[in-house]
Amino acid sequence: MLNLFVKESESASSVIPVQWTISEDVLEFLKDRGVQNPHLLIVVAKGDYEMNRYLTPLEAGMEYIEFSKAGEQRLLASIVWPESSVGKMKNFFLTRSSSSSYENKVLDYDGDLRSSFYSNNLERAELKINVSEQFFAPEPMDWEKKWVNLWYETKPVNQCQFRRRRMVAYTVQPFAVLARLGVTTLARMTAAAFYLSFGMRRINFKAIFHPWNYECRDVWADVRDYDSVFFRDKDGKEHPFYFAALAPFSLAAMAGIALFAVNSLGLGIVLQLALMMAKGIGYLIGGGLLLKMGARVTASLLGYEKGALSRWTQKWIDRFVDAWEKRMALAWQEKYDNQYKALLTQDAPREKTLMLRYKGLKSMVCRPFAR
Repeated sequence: MLNLFVKESESASSVIPVQWTISEDVLEFLKDRGVQNPHLLIVVAKGDYEMNRYLTPLEAGMEYIEFSKAGEQRLLASIVWPESSVGKMKNFFLTRSSSSSYENKVLDYDGDLRSSFYSNNLERAELKINVSEQFFAPEPMDWEKKWVNLWYETKPVNQCQFRRRRMVAYTVQPFAVLARLGVTTLARMTAAAFYLSFGMRRINFKAIFHPWNYECRDVWADVRDYDSVFFRDKDGKEHPFYFAALAPFSLAAMAGIALFAVNSLGLGIVLQLALMMAKGIGYLIGGGLLLKMGARVTASLLGYEKGALSRWTQKWIDRFVDAWEKRMALAWQEKYDNQYKALLTQDAPREKTLMLRYKGLKSMVCRPFAR
């Protein structure tokens, strides 16, 4: 049996420490099966909507759960352990497809854990928590939220994340915004001048003077092919052929600017750049050949040839792997006999690791914002 509990059913904070206990038969099952790295999956659900997930080592006995909405919510928990590695299990459960959803679904349409949400799972537990709205962090002023979150697509989750963004917003961000404003304005003016030199209509000059309301591509978004004053009037009627004689003057001006730039730089710089590029390509090719030769020498020393290791190398690797697996199995047996005994009763003290102490401190200074 798996049991979740907190000190109070009415949460006195938006971040609460949730603890759990297991029965002796669950402990014996994990021990007899030789399960390594068991974790507790905790899903925070409001109705049938999944809010958040936590994946914590089972022996921790406690996890700080952060809520993002007020009202009654459910904590759904189950014991899981990895098929091959802890990293792959974490990726399966914790990888998000967006800021509000996970890639792999574990809840059914009723908001309960699916019967087969993961291959290695054991026991189910549920706990209802009522979170009052007064325990969430107060919202900052609107103008500050816009400025602090200028570079971010998502809202800050808690006060600490907002403080980190605020530090950047009042130190680096003003200079970066001014630099970006100057570069984008120059780029938009250059684009407008380019299309204007061809006599194109429908150039949006507002995008130059209102950089916050328009994007760079808005300068030429409405420009149409052949809609030039040299070829057609504003109604789309073609001009007489001699109007086209005016167009080359614009092209000649652009060619003159290009020639002036090339002459100012000088031909020597162009040649130097070409030589630097040629050297870089040569270094890349030479480095690749050296790596290939080194790989062949290493493979020959290990006895690797045509996809197979030598008998001596394979025998040494097998012995090392067997010894490591036996050592890990003994270590986990000792862990079940000693450390996991504290999970059998609610009164047993939970050993707070450095990470749990950090989360406890964070829960006091980093209250989440209500979403």
